[in-house]
Amino acid sequence: MHEFAFYCDALSSSMIHKPCSLVIDNKLLFHRLTQVVRLNRGDKLILFDQHIQVKALFAGCQGTHLLFNECVWQKTEPRHTTITFLLPLLKKDECQQAIYGLTEVGVEHIQLLITERIHRSWWTGGHDHDRLERISIAAAEQAKNFIIPTISSPAPLRTVLDQFTSHTDFFRYFFDQSGMPLKKWHETCLGAPTPAKIIATVGPEADFTNQEKELLRKAQFSLLKLTPTVLRAFQAATFGAAILRSFFS
Repeated sequence: MHEFAFYCDALSSSMIHKPCSLVIDNKLLFHRLTQVVRLNRGDKLILFDQHIQVKALFAGCQGTHLLFNECVWQKTEPRHTTITFLLPLLKKDECQQAIYGLTEVGVEHIQLLITERIHRSWWTGGHDHDRLERISIAAAEQAKNFIIPTISSPAPLRTVLDQFTSHTDFFRYFFDQSGMPLKKWHETCLGAPTPAKIIATVGPEADFTNQEKELLRKAQFSLLKLTPTVLRAFQAATFGAAILRSFFS
């Protein structure tokens, strides 16, 4: 039987619980569980926020309160290797797909980029940022990824790279057709220490300009070629991040 996972904002502080039981007063979660998913008593599920995850059995409702029992609590620990992804502000639908995919594969931080060749007309600020966060939460629920990435508003590539100038502990990767094939890269990594931090990026649909690529080179980004064929930007972002997460898991 499928075990659903639901994000519950501020679960750690909004709950009334005993070691093996839990009562939650959350209108949005109440609507989702009772009107959308329509859970039955005894159904298993996982509740989580940025700090904890709870496996439990749904025990029904008391007014607008959700009741759970047989709870098993677990603190969400950070991963040994964290990934920051620099994502150009793609077309709206493709940017949303990239956010979903990057969350699924376990990226911890997504920094949106303003580059010379991007589609930025759709970005309005707070409203769009909130939508991307909701998309990320939906992806986290589907993938049972209990570490939801932070999403930073668009900033110029040069400005973002300058922020990492003094951070020498980051492994840096730029997914590009002119880069090293994955097989060769894999061979060079065997036996090497596992990085604590990774920063990765991919060009926008029309690619980075030569000047932007030079900025990445000076910032010591290693170029990696993902496939013999050319991928869409949002596909390359998800595939590349998945490779890094799998290899450095």
